[in-house]
Amino acid sequence: MAKKEENAVPLEQVKELSYLEEDGEVIVSYRSRGFLRDMDVRDTKPTLHKRIFRPNGKEALAALADRLRAHLDAKDLPTDKTEVIPIERDWGYDPDEYGIVADEDLWFGIAQDSTEPLTVDRLAAELLHAITRLHTKFNDDELSDIFRAMYVYHLHSAAGELNELAIDGETSRKNRAKGWQARKETGSAQRKLILAIAQDFWERFPNLEGQVLNTARKIEVAVNQARTNQFPKCKPLAAKTISDRLREALIEAGDVR
Repeated sequence: MAKKEENAVPLEQVKELSYLEEDGEVIVSYRSRGFLRDMDVRDTKPTLHKRIFRPNGKEALAALADRLRAHLDAKDLPTDKTEVIPIERDWGYDPDEYGIVADEDLWFGIAQDSTEPLTVDRLAAELLHAITRLHTKFNDDELSDIFRAMYVYHLHSAAGELNELAIDGETSRKNRAKGWQARKETGSAQRKLILAIAQDFWERFPNLEGQVLNTARKIEVAVNQARTNQFPKCKPLAAKTISDRLREALIEAGDVR
């Protein structure tokens, strides 16, 4: 059941042949499902074990950090590049007495005091603070694994929450469109049914041909019986409504009375 639910939105995929310095020719697949986006890299040569594609985590995290700095700069908030001096130094700061305060903790503390929890600005500062600490603690390979874990976690959260909402919304939109089309087709079929009954009635009573309201009153029972047979659970129509539908059917047939 879960697999069918995941496949409710089809996977779109575009492949291209590319070249990597370490692996040579590779097939790069750009994939999307709903608003989720991903990329897959495979060797052109068949292999026993598929190599797990790992983006360059150091470069990716550095690019993300630059975007976060630009956001914080635009909001006049400090970043890890902002020169910040502890206030204590203005009146005799003593590291032995007060302890050494890391630069990254200084700007981040100011950013926290200047923003509200769970806002874009606060989250940008927290993410930038986390990234700068990762860069000082891990090597390039470890950063690639960390970035891949972050990215897959993002996709997992989006697929389980946001994308579900997007899929539900798109499904509802399509169902509404189908419902309108179905109602349109049903209405057209009912008008044709009423017109067929009226034409049969006029063949037997030609003196009433063209008298739409009088005809509707005469064929009311026959129309509702035929509608019930063809469209179960439908409500019976009054003679006035039948006459309106009959006029619409005549107009559609090019016969204006």
